[in-house]
Amino acid sequence: MDVNAKIDELIEIVEAARAMPMSSSCVINRSQVLDLLDDLKRGMPEEIDRAREVLAPMQQAWAAGDRKAATAAIPVDVIDDLVVHGAPEDCREQVRAYADAGVTTPVIALLPTPDGPPTLDLLRALGPVS
Repeated sequence: MDVNAKIDELIEIVEAARAMPMSSSCVINRSQVLDLLDDLKRGMPEEIDRAREVLAPMQQAWAAGDRKAATAAIPVDVIDDLVVHGAPEDCREQVRAYADAGVTTPVIALLPTPDGPPTLDLLRALGPVS
């Protein structure tokens, strides 16, 4: 089950709902919303189990004190979902996507690498294109 798709469906239902005059309340189809919430309730444990399974090798290595193996065991798609990384133009695009999704105060922490450019050069490269 795609939890995000179910949440999007709920949002669409509320956004399309008829407004009650002089209030922020609206009229929704109760059974439709309850069915979606029931799907979410059943699907969330499945999503959590899948996340535990994907992250288990990393957690086991970390618990054993092997930080290098734990770092190597982090799945690439998890990194992509959690960290803005890549060339400066790619990073600007990713931050723009967060802003377009409603993030109003992106906080950027640069993590320079030994073989990467100096921090000041990174800041300049990440700044607005003029």
